[in-house]
Amino acid sequence: MKVVQFNPEDFSSWKEYRVRLKFRSKNRLGAYVPLDQIFILDDTGQMLRVVDFDGRPLPEY
Repeated sequence: MKVVQFNPEDFSSWKEYRVRLKFRSKNRLGAYVPLDQIFILDDTGQMLRVVDFDGRPLPEY
């Protein structure tokens, strides 16, 4: 999800992307642990941070 106000004809105004991933990970005991996280990326694709999803809309992160 693109999260900035932007002019659709001017791609240089795009600054940040937020991607929500929901997946299961296996821990050392063999149990699956559900994870729901948001990955925040800049306009070049570099990861800025990762936060746990808590139910708020994506633009609020």
